[in-house]
Amino acid sequence: MERESLPPAGRFNHCATVLGFEDGLLVAYYAGTAECQDDQHVVLTFKRDGRWIDLIKLENKTGNPLLFKFEDKTYLAYSRFEKDCPGNLVKKWAYCSLWCREIVMEEGHPGVGEPLPTFKHPQLGYLFRAAPLYLEGRTILPLYREEGSYGAAYEWMGDHLKLVGKIGYGCNSTMQPTLWHDGTAFHSLSRNCQPQVYGGYCWHSTSPDLERWSHPELEQSLDNNHNSVAVVNDGQKDPLVIWNVGRSRNDLRLGKLCGHTLGRSLVTLNGSFLGTQGYGAYPNYCFYNEELHLVWTDLMDGRHTICHMRLEEKEWKKLRNVQSAVRSPSRYP
Repeated sequence: MERESLPPAGRFNHCATVLGFEDGLLVAYYAGTAECQDDQHVVLTFKRDGRWIDLIKLENKTGNPLLFKFEDKTYLAYSRFEKDCPGNLVKKWAYCSLWCREIVMEEGHPGVGEPLPTFKHPQLGYLFRAAPLYLEGRTILPLYREEGSYGAAYEWMGDHLKLVGKIGYGCNSTMQPTLWHDGTAFHSLSRNCQPQVYGGYCWHSTSPDLERWSHPELEQSLDNNHNSVAVVNDGQKDPLVIWNVGRSRNDLRLGKLCGHTLGRSLVTLNGSFLGTQGYGAYPNYCFYNEELHLVWTDLMDGRHTICHMRLEEKEWKKLRNVQSAVRSPSRYP
């Protein structure tokens, strides 16, 4: 396993997404002086031959990027603040528009095109966070709304988004859904946004596609409170999952879902194990050249920083194949 911190683009660096591109690795995140400040902007960086190069900055008031592929093209989607909210800056997330640009290689360096005019959503407030789901040539993007707290699955059709199903609609306590397919059905695990309620909300598709979903199940063995989670989709049952333990964001772990019960912790991504300063949250991932790449927000020298870990195929498959015992849920006062 190889772990590194990306060169910071601002005092506050947050919400990373990662994707293999050409002969290297793309990571996008947002940076600025603090979350939801007017100088917040999406950053795109490219790793080649062991070095992070080509730092590209989008316009201010942008955030929550998502990198994804469709057919032979690569895209960068993101949100843009459309309303000022004095006195409650975080409320800006409820008034975001969606944008998307194609990423192209120009003379050996990645560049971003103009915003696609067809990438629109009729409502403000939809946001990206979790990794896309690739299945049988389809690219499915999980989105969510903080206002009302529910998710939705959209399929990218090459020039526009198509709604295929709502996740957690009416629950009012689910955010940032992560999607996976176990070879039989679609599933979603979402961050719950109820204070003092431990566990993520788990949903199961009740139709061959993503149109209809089950009632929510509170995954109480996932002792997570109001933090983002990521399930690593590899098309198999019992996938790997990255989650925060307890109410804080100082214990980010990589484990395995056993059926719908969390298995024992396999790897601790932050904390004394990796020598960080007690913070780790908002994980994301991608597969590239059979390697598993993880990114998350960490804390280095008092600054929120993006971290990256690379697991070789033999490493992540070894973790994947561990027979995990059922893990008893823990509770925090």
